[in-house]
Amino acid sequence: MFCSRNFRRVTRVIFIVFSGIVLGGATCQRQVTEKDKKESTIHLELAHNYLKQGDIISARREALLSVEKDPYNSEAHYSLAYIFGQMEDWQNALKEIKKSIEIDDKKPEAQNFLGVVLINLERYDEAIEILDKLTKNFLYHSPHLAYGNLGLAYFKKKEYSKALEALKKSVSLQPLFCLGYFRMGKVYFEMGRLMEAIEALEKCISVEDEWQECKKFQDAYLLLGDVYSKINAQDKAQEGYQKCVELNPNNPVGVECKRKKDAISSSPGAEGENK
Repeated sequence: MFCSRNFRRVTRVIFIVFSGIVLGGATCQRQVTEKDKKESTIHLELAHNYLKQGDIISARREALLSVEKDPYNSEAHYSLAYIFGQMEDWQNALKEIKKSIEIDDKKPEAQNFLGVVLINLERYDEAIEILDKLTKNFLYHSPHLAYGNLGLAYFKKKEYSKALEALKKSVSLQPLFCLGYFRMGKVYFEMGRLMEAIEALEKCISVEDEWQECKKFQDAYLLLGDVYSKINAQDKAQEGYQKCVELNPNNPVGVECKRKKDAISSSPGAEGENK
Protein backbone atom coordinates (compact mmCIF):
# COMPACT_ATOMS: atom_id res chain seq x y z
CA MET A 1 0.00 0.00 0.00
CA PHE A 2 2.75 2.39 1.00
CA CYS A 3 4.76 1.42 -2.06
CA SER A 4 1.73 1.93 -4.29
CA ARG A 5 1.10 5.45 -2.95
CA ASN A 6 4.78 6.35 -3.34
CA PHE A 7 4.76 5.03 -6.89
CA ARG A 8 1.71 7.12 -7.75
CA ARG A 9 3.30 10.20 -6.13
CA VAL A 10 6.58 9.73 -8.02
CA THR A 11 4.66 9.19 -11.23
CA ARG A 12 2.76 12.46 -10.71
CA VAL A 13 5.99 14.34 -10.03
CA ILE A 14 7.61 12.92 -13.17
CA PHE A 15 4.53 13.82 -15.22
CA ILE A 16 4.48 17.38 -13.88
CA VAL A 17 8.19 17.89 -14.47
CA PHE A 18 8.01 16.40 -17.98
CA SER A 19 4.96 18.51 -18.81
CA GLY A 20 6.77 21.58 -17.58
CA ILE A 21 9.71 20.84 -19.86
CA VAL A 22 7.45 20.34 -22.88
CA LEU A 23 5.34 23.39 -22.17
CA GLY A 24 8.37 25.43 -21.33
CA GLY A 25 9.97 24.39 -24.61
CA ALA A 26 6.83 25.34 -26.50
CA THR A 27 6.77 28.80 -24.96
CA CYS A 28 10.33 29.33 -26.18
CA GLN A 29 9.21 28.97 -29.79
CA ARG A 30 8.12 32.17 -31.49
CA GLN A 31 4.40 32.13 -32.16
CA VAL A 32 3.38 33.21 -35.67
CA THR A 33 0.79 35.96 -35.41
CA GLU A 34 -1.69 37.12 -38.03
CA LYS A 35 0.52 40.17 -38.51
CA ASP A 36 3.50 37.89 -39.19
CA LYS A 37 1.49 35.95 -41.77
CA LYS A 38 0.43 39.14 -43.55
CA GLU A 39 3.98 40.47 -43.61
CA SER A 40 5.21 37.09 -44.88
CA THR A 41 2.70 37.32 -47.75
CA ILE A 42 3.82 40.87 -48.57
CA HIS A 43 7.48 39.86 -48.70
CA LEU A 44 6.59 36.87 -50.88
CA GLU A 45 4.72 39.07 -53.36
CA LEU A 46 7.73 41.37 -53.51
CA ALA A 47 9.97 38.37 -54.15
CA HIS A 48 7.75 37.34 -57.09
CA ASN A 49 7.82 40.87 -58.49
CA TYR A 50 11.61 41.00 -58.31
CA LEU A 51 11.78 37.62 -60.06
CA LYS A 52 9.69 38.98 -62.94
CA GLN A 53 12.12 41.90 -63.19
CA GLY A 54 15.10 39.55 -63.26
CA ASP A 55 16.45 40.85 -59.95
CA ILE A 56 17.35 37.52 -58.37
CA ILE A 57 19.28 38.99 -55.41
CA SER A 58 16.37 41.15 -54.27
CA ALA A 59 14.00 38.23 -54.85
CA ARG A 60 16.09 36.04 -52.57
CA ARG A 61 16.19 38.73 -49.87
CA GLU A 62 12.41 39.10 -49.87
CA ALA A 63 11.82 35.34 -49.90
CA LEU A 64 14.17 34.91 -46.93
CA LEU A 65 12.24 37.63 -45.06
CA SER A 66 9.00 35.85 -45.95
CA VAL A 67 10.06 32.54 -44.37
CA GLU A 68 11.54 34.40 -41.42
CA LYS A 69 8.20 36.05 -40.72
CA ASP A 70 6.27 32.80 -41.14
CA PRO A 71 8.37 29.60 -41.07
CA TYR A 72 5.19 27.61 -41.82
CA ASN A 73 4.51 29.37 -45.13
CA SER A 74 4.88 26.46 -47.56
CA GLU A 75 4.62 28.69 -50.63
CA ALA A 76 7.43 30.92 -49.33
CA HIS A 77 9.76 27.93 -48.91
CA TYR A 78 8.79 26.72 -52.39
CA SER A 79 9.56 30.13 -53.91
CA LEU A 80 12.86 30.35 -52.05
CA ALA A 81 13.78 26.89 -53.36
CA TYR A 82 13.01 28.07 -56.90
CA ILE A 83 15.16 31.17 -56.41
CA PHE A 84 18.07 29.10 -55.12
CA GLY A 85 17.60 26.90 -58.20
CA GLN A 86 17.84 29.95 -60.45
CA MET A 87 21.11 30.74 -58.68
CA GLU A 88 22.22 27.10 -59.16
CA ASP A 89 22.51 26.71 -55.40
CA TRP A 90 20.95 23.27 -55.49
CA GLN A 91 21.81 22.21 -51.93
CA ASN A 92 19.87 25.13 -50.46
CA ALA A 93 17.14 24.57 -53.04
CA LEU A 94 16.83 20.99 -51.77
CA LYS A 95 16.61 22.12 -48.18
CA GLU A 96 13.86 24.63 -48.92
CA ILE A 97 11.75 22.42 -51.18
CA LYS A 98 11.83 19.67 -48.55
CA LYS A 99 10.62 22.18 -45.95
CA SER A 100 7.81 23.22 -48.28
CA ILE A 101 6.70 19.60 -48.72
CA GLU A 102 6.98 18.87 -44.99
CA ILE A 103 4.55 21.72 -44.32
CA ASP A 104 2.18 20.84 -47.16
CA ASP A 105 2.65 17.56 -49.01
CA LYS A 106 -0.46 18.03 -51.12
CA LYS A 107 1.18 20.26 -53.75
CA PRO A 108 2.31 18.21 -56.76
CA GLU A 109 4.16 21.25 -58.16
CA ALA A 110 6.56 21.04 -55.22
CA GLN A 111 7.12 17.32 -55.88
CA ASN A 112 7.93 18.13 -59.50
CA PHE A 113 10.46 20.76 -58.47
CA LEU A 114 11.98 18.34 -55.98
CA GLY A 115 12.57 16.07 -58.96
CA VAL A 116 14.27 18.94 -60.82
CA VAL A 117 16.52 19.66 -57.84
CA LEU A 118 17.52 16.01 -57.50
CA ILE A 119 18.37 15.83 -61.21
CA ASN A 120 20.66 18.83 -60.85
CA LEU A 121 22.28 17.15 -57.86
CA GLU A 122 22.82 14.06 -60.04
CA ARG A 123 20.61 11.96 -57.77
CA TYR A 124 18.81 10.52 -60.77
CA ASP A 125 17.28 7.38 -59.25
CA GLU A 126 15.65 9.41 -56.47
CA ALA A 127 14.33 11.87 -59.04
CA ILE A 128 12.93 9.08 -61.20
CA GLU A 129 11.10 7.53 -58.25
CA ILE A 130 9.45 10.84 -57.34
CA LEU A 131 8.63 11.89 -60.91
CA ASP A 132 7.30 8.49 -61.96
CA LYS A 133 4.92 8.54 -59.00
CA LEU A 134 3.91 12.10 -59.88
CA THR A 135 2.91 11.11 -63.43
CA LYS A 136 0.25 8.90 -61.86
CA ASN A 137 -1.11 11.65 -59.61
CA PHE A 138 -4.49 12.60 -61.07
CA LEU A 139 -4.53 15.79 -58.98
CA TYR A 140 -1.54 17.16 -60.91
CA HIS A 141 -2.84 19.37 -63.70
CA SER A 142 0.51 19.61 -65.53
CA PRO A 143 1.63 15.99 -65.91
CA HIS A 144 3.55 16.87 -69.08
CA LEU A 145 6.09 18.65 -66.86
CA ALA A 146 6.60 15.53 -64.75
CA TYR A 147 7.03 13.41 -67.88
CA GLY A 148 9.43 15.98 -69.31
CA ASN A 149 11.60 15.90 -66.21
CA LEU A 150 11.35 12.12 -66.01
CA GLY A 151 12.67 12.00 -69.56
CA LEU A 152 15.51 14.31 -68.58
CA ALA A 153 16.46 12.08 -65.63
CA TYR A 154 16.58 9.01 -67.90
CA PHE A 155 18.59 11.01 -70.46
CA LYS A 156 21.15 11.90 -67.80
CA LYS A 157 21.42 8.19 -66.98
CA LYS A 158 21.90 7.48 -70.70
CA GLU A 159 18.77 5.32 -70.72
CA TYR A 160 17.68 6.80 -74.01
CA SER A 161 14.75 4.51 -74.83
CA LYS A 162 13.08 5.27 -71.51
CA ALA A 163 13.86 8.95 -71.98
CA LEU A 164 12.13 9.00 -75.36
CA GLU A 165 9.11 7.15 -74.00
CA ALA A 166 8.63 9.76 -71.27
CA LEU A 167 9.29 12.73 -73.57
CA LYS A 168 6.90 11.50 -76.26
CA LYS A 169 4.25 11.23 -73.55
CA SER A 170 5.00 14.79 -72.40
CA VAL A 171 4.41 16.35 -75.85
CA SER A 172 1.36 14.18 -76.51
CA LEU A 173 -0.19 15.58 -73.33
CA GLN A 174 0.85 19.13 -74.19
CA PRO A 175 1.71 19.75 -77.87
CA LEU A 176 2.89 23.28 -77.03
CA PHE A 177 5.58 21.93 -74.68
CA CYS A 178 8.59 22.97 -76.75
CA LEU A 179 11.04 21.95 -74.02
CA GLY A 180 9.83 18.38 -74.49
CA TYR A 181 10.63 18.52 -78.23
CA PHE A 182 14.03 20.04 -77.46
CA ARG A 183 14.90 17.23 -75.05
CA MET A 184 13.73 14.70 -77.62
CA GLY A 185 16.13 16.34 -80.07
CA LYS A 186 18.98 15.94 -77.59
CA VAL A 187 18.18 12.27 -77.07
CA TYR A 188 17.99 11.57 -80.79
CA PHE A 189 21.27 13.44 -81.32
CA GLU A 190 23.03 11.32 -78.70
CA MET A 191 21.59 8.18 -80.30
CA GLY A 192 22.88 9.23 -83.71
CA ARG A 193 19.34 9.43 -85.11
CA LEU A 194 20.04 12.79 -86.69
CA MET A 195 17.05 13.21 -89.01
CA GLU A 196 14.70 12.53 -86.10
CA ALA A 197 16.68 15.04 -84.05
CA ILE A 198 16.13 17.66 -86.77
CA GLU A 199 12.41 16.87 -86.87
CA ALA A 200 12.06 17.25 -83.09
CA LEU A 201 14.05 20.49 -83.00
CA GLU A 202 12.13 22.00 -85.92
CA LYS A 203 8.91 21.23 -84.05
CA CYS A 204 10.38 22.86 -80.95
CA ILE A 205 11.07 26.22 -82.63
CA SER A 206 7.84 26.20 -84.66
CA VAL A 207 5.47 25.86 -81.69
CA GLU A 208 2.99 28.75 -81.68
CA ASP A 209 2.79 29.44 -77.95
CA GLU A 210 1.03 32.50 -76.54
CA TRP A 211 4.22 34.47 -75.86
CA GLN A 212 6.20 33.10 -78.83
CA GLU A 213 8.84 31.88 -76.37
CA CYS A 214 9.47 28.67 -78.30
CA LYS A 215 10.63 30.65 -81.35
CA LYS A 216 13.16 32.33 -79.02
CA PHE A 217 14.54 29.02 -77.70
CA GLN A 218 18.22 29.81 -78.20
CA ASP A 219 19.57 26.40 -77.14
CA ALA A 220 17.36 24.74 -79.75
CA TYR A 221 18.96 26.77 -82.56
CA LEU A 222 22.43 25.91 -81.24
CA LEU A 223 21.65 22.19 -81.21
CA LEU A 224 19.93 22.41 -84.60
CA GLY A 225 23.09 23.97 -86.00
CA ASP A 226 25.14 21.16 -84.48
CA VAL A 227 22.92 18.48 -86.03
CA TYR A 228 23.01 20.06 -89.49
CA SER A 229 26.77 20.43 -89.18
CA LYS A 230 27.01 16.73 -88.32
CA ILE A 231 25.33 15.79 -91.62
CA ASN A 232 27.48 18.35 -93.50
CA ALA A 233 24.57 20.65 -94.30
CA GLN A 234 26.68 23.68 -93.46
CA ASP A 235 24.33 26.25 -94.96
CA LYS A 236 21.50 25.03 -92.73
CA ALA A 237 23.90 24.86 -89.79
CA GLN A 238 24.83 28.50 -90.32
CA GLU A 239 21.15 29.45 -90.42
CA GLY A 240 20.66 27.85 -87.02
CA TYR A 241 23.73 29.48 -85.50
CA GLN A 242 22.82 32.87 -87.01
CA LYS A 243 19.32 32.80 -85.54
CA CYS A 244 20.84 31.83 -82.18
CA VAL A 245 23.21 34.83 -82.32
CA GLU A 246 20.39 37.19 -83.27
CA LEU A 247 18.43 36.21 -80.17
CA ASN A 248 21.29 37.15 -77.85
CA PRO A 249 24.89 37.52 -79.04
CA ASN A 250 26.30 38.21 -75.57
CA ASN A 251 25.23 35.30 -73.38
CA PRO A 252 27.26 32.06 -73.33
CA VAL A 253 24.95 30.31 -75.82
CA GLY A 254 25.10 33.23 -78.24
CA VAL A 255 28.89 33.40 -77.98
CA GLU A 256 29.14 29.67 -78.72
CA CYS A 257 26.84 30.01 -81.72
CA LYS A 258 28.91 32.88 -83.12
CA ARG A 259 32.11 30.89 -82.68
CA LYS A 260 30.66 27.92 -84.59
CA LYS A 261 29.15 30.12 -87.30
CA ASP A 262 32.47 31.89 -87.84
CA ALA A 263 34.28 28.54 -87.92
CA ILE A 264 32.07 27.39 -90.80
CA SER A 265 32.53 30.68 -92.65
CA SER A 266 36.31 30.47 -92.39
CA SER A 267 36.61 26.77 -93.25
CA PRO A 268 38.11 25.81 -96.65
CA GLY A 269 35.44 25.53 -99.32
CA ALA A 270 32.78 27.24 -97.18
CA GLU A 271 32.03 29.84 -99.79
CA GLY A 272 31.28 27.20 -102.40
CA GLU A 273 29.16 25.13 -100.01
CA ASN A 274 27.00 28.09 -99.03
CA LYS A 275 26.19 29.26 -102.55
